[in-house]
Amino acid sequence: MSVLADDSLQGRAPGTPGYESAARYAQTELQKMGLQPAGVNGTWRQDVPLRHSTVVQDESRLSVWTPVGTKTMTYDQDFYLAADPVREEAEIELAEVVFVGFGVSAPDLGYDDYAEADVDGKVVMYLSGAPSFLPSNERAYYSSGATKTSEAISRGAIGTMTFWAPDDPRLRWNVNAARS
Repeated sequence: MSVLADDSLQGRAPGTPGYESAARYAQTELQKMGLQPAGVNGTWRQDVPLRHSTVVQDESRLSVWTPVGTKTMTYDQDFYLAADPVREEAEIELAEVVFVGFGVSAPDLGYDDYAEADVDGKVVMYLSGAPSFLPSNERAYYSSGATKTSEAISRGAIGTMTFWAPDDPRLRWNVNAARS
């Protein structure tokens, strides 16, 4: 495990030299254990199609129009984007934004931020996290970005925005922006 976790493999991202080195190492170790290959055509490999998504920062813009004026946001200061892993290109020219609290729909727990919200064809904006009164396991589940995005999409939303309070101790803007 220490070999696979070593910095010399440069993160082991698919298609990189670090990935190839890790694959060769794993193959060698499996052969030493006497295992037989079970990949395609008796090889140690199996091709798996992957998608690569990136955010083009120079082309990423966000402006907010309100009755009192327009605010143009600055990438890496006011907002950052996560690449869409499903679509090759994603663009929303103009859309209404609907705020849905925490973006949690848990009617079985007596809580539903979507109860009165029509989000079909709109961008959903929600607070990070989940209500503090939810039991710990449920709060962890409903705090997940994947859970929130899935809920929004199932209701017809065309995009999501997460609002983090600037003083939220969980907010690591520089780390999140680097991952986007």
